[in-house]
Formats: sequence, structure tokens, C-alpha cells
Amino acid sequence: MLPSSKAAVPFDAALERGRAWRRAQRLRMIESRRRRFFYLALGRRIRRGRFASQRACGFLRSRPGLPPEKRWSQLYLRSVKLHRAKQLGLPYPFRPWPLVSLVEHGAIPGPPLRVLFVCSKNQWRSPTAERLWQEDSRFSVRSAGTSANARRRVRSQDLEWADVIVAMEHKHKERLLDLDRRPDLKRKVLVANIADLPYMSPPLIQRLQERVAPLLEARLRGR
Repeated sequence: MLPSSKAAVPFDAALERGRAWRRAQRLRMIESRRRRFFYLALGRRIRRGRFASQRACGFLRSRPGLPPEKRWSQLYLRSVKLHRAKQLGLPYPFRPWPLVSLVEHGAIPGPPLRVLFVCSKNQWRSPTAERLWQEDSRFSVRSAGTSANARRRVRSQDLEWADVIVAMEHKHKERLLDLDRRPDLKRKVLVANIADLPYMSPPLIQRLQERVAPLLEARLRGR
């Protein structure tokens, strides 16, 4: 007995759905293979170009008696790269060392530290300090006073010029901050706490060397 048309419709629909599912699976598999082959080829191109550039730089050059070569991109630390480049006899880094690094290592002397010594009348303490440090090539020194009748009165140009300002007392620091309101001035000013003594007297020289010299050396190391 032949099946009725009502029973054949669900069977044909299920058969068609199965065929459509198999077609979709086959297309998905083909697409995944295409993607995989594409990315494999792309990875080969990237690695080939990277290794070609490294060979051009000389980092994958094999030398007798050396350990197996390692990819330059896998050497993360600068010290490891320097050690490996030294083993291979190759220059690293390729560009010359920056001037800042040479200055930090002492190979090239840096610009002098500009120091402004400030007291009240610029007669005894600040001129003595200027006299003591003017022969040191690491410093460029000036002196000035905060008083209206100072021998050389401090100006805003002096405050802008100086990298470090050494005030002999706290009142000098307060007067400087009143004279100029720039925000970085407070960071520049150092207080030595030295009482007023005659010009170039041994007690004044001793106190300057004991209190001012460590401040300048610390600022010179920290800049």
C-alpha cells in the first residue's frame, strides 16, 4: 500500500533538512581549511620577513663555538641583549649612545649646575660662597642679596637662571618666595642655616663647607 501524500511531506522535509545540514557542514569545513591555510601562509611570510631583517642585522649569524642562536625578539632584557651582542661581536644598540647616558656615566661632562647664593646684603656670606665654588667646573655660581641696599640685589632674572638657590636663612627664602610667585621656585630654594659672619673668615668657610657642600652634591647627583 502506497503512503499517503500527507505522510510523504514530513519525510521529504526531514530528508531535505538533512541534506542542507550536510551541505552547511561541508562548506564550514572548507572555509575553516581555507582560513587555516591562509593564516599558516601569513605566519610564514611574517616569520620569513622577520628573520630576513634579523639576518640583515647580523643577529642570526652562526659562529663556531657559540651556543645555539636565539631569536632576538625573545631576549627581553637590555642586559641580555648587550651580553649576546658582545658574544657575537656585533654593535648594539645600533644608534649611538644618547648624550644623557654618557653624561650620567661620566664619559662626557654635563652642563654646570647653576647656583645662586642669597643672603641679606651680599657682603659677607653669599660672596664667600661664590668665591669658594667659582673654581669648581661643575658649578656656575652667582651671589645676590634680598635687602634694598644690597651690594647686588637679587632679580627675577637671577631666579629664572638658577637651577639651585641656596638661602643662608629662612627669612631669605620667604623674601624670595614673596618676590617671585612661580610654582617651581620653592623646589629650587635650599636653606643652609648659616649666621652672619665676616667675609672669608675661617668659621664661615668651615660652615659653608659643612652645610652647603652636601646640599650641592646631592642636587648634582639627583638632577
